[in-house]
Amino acid sequence: MSAQSESDLELKPQLYCVFFRYTKQQPRLEFLFNVDREDRLRFRQLYLIELDGPRRTVDAKEPPFPEWSFDATGNPARLNSEITVFDNSAAGSHTQPIAIELYDYQPETAARLDFEAGLKSAHYQPLPGQCTNIQVRRH
Repeated sequence: MSAQSESDLELKPQLYCVFFRYTKQQPRLEFLFNVDREDRLRFRQLYLIELDGPRRTVDAKEPPFPEWSFDATGNPARLNSEITVFDNSAAGSHTQPIAIELYDYQPETAARLDFEAGLKSAHYQPLPGQCTNIQVRRH
């Protein structure tokens, strides 16, 4: 990579979240979001990984990912979306709400911070977790 193209890359925020099983504190789900600061904060999901058991069998979900909205008016702040859940109905699927609660999240900071989070989902079950505010080089 040339010095010119390297300087074209700038540090931009991402949000990485991992949620744990209640019983054994084993990772269950991982999310990664690009955080774009335009007229409002926009969270674009890059991946969702489901981890199954101590062997960490990984089931990576493929795009397209749902749209997420950010609500900082409450305490904790929340990322809200809807996911498609496959079922045995005639339609074959239905949508369900999903939310990530972000405790003490500071989206304006460039510092790497870890903070408590919680997943609210009927499909994945409510799970405790932790998120990290990170900066990465991206276009």
